[in-house]
Amino acid sequence: SWIPDMAFFALSKNCRNTPRVACLGSGFTNGLVRYRSVLRSDDMVEPRILTYGNSKEQTDLLLRALSEYKKQGIELQETSVLSCKPKGSAFQEVIALFSANPERDLHGGRLDNGLICTTIRKFKGLERYGVIVTDIDNSEQKNLSELLYIASTRAIGQLTLLVHKDVIGQITIRTLSNAA
Repeated sequence: SWIPDMAFFALSKNCRNTPRVACLGSGFTNGLVRYRSVLRSDDMVEPRILTYGNSKEQTDLLLRALSEYKKQGIELQETSVLSCKPKGSAFQEVIALFSANPERDLHGGRLDNGLICTTIRKFKGLERYGVIVTDIDNSEQKNLSELLYIASTRAIGQLTLLVHKDVIGQITIRTLSNAA
């Protein structure tokens, strides 16, 4: 009602993501987003979904995921850590470890080494080769499915989701192999 002449378009072609990332992302929409085609070729790399039980385990998994990306040739300046939460997020530990100016980077999001640590909402519309999504720890969080769709579709390459063990069974995990 605010913008009466706004145009709406259905997403039918996915140009950004690999088929496996696109499948996982669209699964979070409960059928609202269905791509007729994905234009990128399949790199055969499944998105990684890792579970944790407490904040220390999540931080350890996050640091391990960053290390794995590095081993695969994905540099920090090609990686984003995106949180479902604006406060108390797992990337605060990463900022404390890697930043020369943690206070600035906590609010700015981009560290001197190029790594971006921010919320999913602030990163909407952007993309990075490697994306790690953290703080998926509350299935009752407002718009969690929407946040997971947005976060997943920011990845043009590798995608890792860090999901609390109490939440993993409460979200839709759709992979290319089980999408029929």
